[in-house]
Amino acid sequence: MLEVSEVIGPFGWYHGLVAALTVVRAFPCAWLIFMGPFVVPPVRHWCAKPPLPVLANWTEVEWLEAAIPPADGASTNAPSPQAYDACRMHPLQRVHPNGSVEFDKDRVVPCESWTYDVQVSRASSAVPEVSNLFV
Repeated sequence: MLEVSEVIGPFGWYHGLVAALTVVRAFPCAWLIFMGPFVVPPVRHWCAKPPLPVLANWTEVEWLEAAIPPADGASTNAPSPQAYDACRMHPLQRVHPNGSVEFDKDRVVPCESWTYDVQVSRASSAVPEVSNLFV
C-alpha cells in the first residue's frame, strides 16, 4: 500500500501556496466569529418562572422579589434586574391551599431557563434569538 506522501510528492511550491491562501482566508472568518461580544450588548436576564398555574399571573417584579436572591454585592434597596442573581433562584417549597406560595430562602438552585429583559430593543441583541435555537 502506498503512503500519501509518495502519491502527492514532497512539500513543494503548490503546497506552500495552498497553505498560505488558507491562512489568509482564515483571518476574516476569525474576525467574524469573534465579533459578537464586541457588537452585541449584554442582556439582563434572570431565572424564568416555572410553568405552574399558581405563578401564571405573577408579574416579573413579584417573581424577582420572591424567588431570585440578590446578586453578589448588589443593593436590594432599589429593586432592578441588575440587583438580582442571573443564574440562581430559591426553590419553590410549598403551594398553600389558598394559592399562595412559599420559597425556601435558605437554599439556591441553578436556573433551568431564563427570562430576558424585554426593555432592551430586540434588534439590539442576538441573545434572545440564539436561545430559541436550542429549545
